[in-house]
Amino acid sequence: SGLGAGTYVDTITVTVAGVASKTVIDTLVLTAAPVPLALAVSPASRSVSGQVGSSVAATNATVTLTGAGSTTAAWSAAKKKNWTTLTTASGTGNGTAAWSRNTSGLGAGTYVDTITVTVAGVAPKLVIDTLVLTEAPVVTPPPVAPPAPVNPVVASVSPRSRLAVVTEQNGWSNDDAALVLTGDGAQLAGWTVAARREHTALLTAAGSGSATIAWRRRLNGLAPGTYVDTLTVTVAVSGVAPMQVIDSLIVLAGTQATLSKKGGRTKVAQTGNGRMAMLGSETDSLTATTAGVTGAGSQTPQWVATTTAPWIQIINGTAPTAGPIVWQRTLDARPVGRHIDSIVVQLSTNPQLRGVYVDTLDVVAISEPSPAIAVEELVSGGRLNPDQRELMDLTGNGNGRYDLGDFLAWVDRNRIKLSSSVVARMAEIPAGP
Repeated sequence: SGLGAGTYVDTITVTVAGVASKTVIDTLVLTAAPVPLALAVSPASRSVSGQVGSSVAATNATVTLTGAGSTTAAWSAAKKKNWTTLTTASGTGNGTAAWSRNTSGLGAGTYVDTITVTVAGVAPKLVIDTLVLTEAPVVTPPPVAPPAPVNPVVASVSPRSRLAVVTEQNGWSNDDAALVLTGDGAQLAGWTVAARREHTALLTAAGSGSATIAWRRRLNGLAPGTYVDTLTVTVAVSGVAPMQVIDSLIVLAGTQATLSKKGGRTKVAQTGNGRMAMLGSETDSLTATTAGVTGAGSQTPQWVATTTAPWIQIINGTAPTAGPIVWQRTLDARPVGRHIDSIVVQLSTNPQLRGVYVDTLDVVAISEPSPAIAVEELVSGGRLNPDQRELMDLTGNGNGRYDLGDFLAWVDRNRIKLSSSVVARMAEIPAGP
């Protein structure tokens, strides 16, 4: 008792008097008590997640045996659920139990199975296996952009301005303009028309494809004068800018004076540096006459001219019945485009006796050429457009044609430093007439 495992030796000696003693060697060998067989399975739980209808990963658990007979002890594994398949269900000694999961036919939710590993004479061990399935996300395909048109829609309105001259009356004055749409899908492109003034009534305010845009002007109650409206045509196609039609209506008094001319048109150039240049007559005049003009008492009848146009300056606004009315077109900063206004001429003794002169000012943008291009025009021609040639002449010597004198005046006025190549090219300019 109290002895641990090991070898213990003792000597027993027998002694008799007068005789030699004898010994007996006694050996005690003690071994450790056997360790009982033990089973361990790791880990104690497994879990996997996936989507309905998709496959999930297989898994396993480690089987460990210790104690007496552990190397020769057999073990087995069992499952409970149909969706579990054991791929390694038994073994001897230490090993691995393996299984897979089949998601076929399973809806969204949480599924739990128990894997039981058993060894004879030892308490079984459990592995809790959890399978979590979620609904597969609904994938919305990205919107498919329509193919870009090979020929984009192009829109135009013609004419871009209309003018009607009527006498005071009741009723309507009709007019129209052509809207032309071309390109892929032009016949389906929608459009709308909007007017600004109350006297304009649209007869066609919307439509699709090429069409005639029609409107009418209400004349009832309109006093003598000039009425200007802007009709804006908007096409519902990306990249097509709104277009405008300028509609002018001139209402004349019932009794009319006779004017020496009814209207005129002048062009003004707007250059890149902001300067304005008149390409037509800056000053103009007319005379007004009528039959049977008499004064009231000692009053002498005169013609009186008035205008609301900011670009018309009347120089001689009163004149005897045979004298001229004189005005000047100013070069104030007007936007590029067509500007229409009127000069009303009335008799001082009878304002109902009147005439209306319609004046039109076309402001065009003209780019000034480079010195090399301006010289090349003098050498061989064909480099400047008609507006550029007219502008260079009017701001030069004004002799009715573009020549070397116009070029030198332009260089001096703008303090342009000429390159050596331009100076050399000037030597090749043909002699003028």
